[in-house]
Amino acid sequence: MAKDTYHHGNLRTALLLAAKEALRTEPPAKLSLRQLATAVGVSFNAPYSHFASKDELLAELAREGFDDLTARSREMLQACRPDRASRISALSRAYLRFGTENPHVYDLMFGRHGEGEHPALRAAAEACFAVMAETVRQETGDPDLPLFAWATVHGLVTLQNAGRIGPLNSPVRRFEDLADRLPLVQRSP
Repeated sequence: MAKDTYHHGNLRTALLLAAKEALRTEPPAKLSLRQLATAVGVSFNAPYSHFASKDELLAELAREGFDDLTARSREMLQACRPDRASRISALSRAYLRFGTENPHVYDLMFGRHGEGEHPALRAAAEACFAVMAETVRQETGDPDLPLFAWATVHGLVTLQNAGRIGPLNSPVRRFEDLADRLPLVQRSP
């Protein structure tokens, strides 16, 4: 391959963008550094100058997924009414929407990537959960509800992405409207 194929304006960013695009239609297991190199027009070895392995690339994509979910959660909280039910519903809605719009990234975020080997991924995951934990704790005063809230929305996304919500014949017209029906939203102070 010609020498100029190794030079790319911002290869790391291009590889991540190509990987995100691929994850729109295929699961992380099908992603390969060779495929990404071809997609961005570089040699098969070029991605290794930015990612030591596919696992490192996947960990970075998962980290970016957590950062995106954190940003979306904060945006939804900023845009909603200040009452408890609205804030918890907005936060849940952000989570449900993100998880169903990005099912393969979502699977990647909650897959096993050895967070101990990827401290930035661990920090991003903790920061993401902290938004939910702080909001739910602040709105309810109950220290146990953040885990319940997270488990509920995580379970709903997982079931939806697996095609398991439909068989329940839920009367909810839109999946993300389930955010308004979470039991913790109805809980009295």
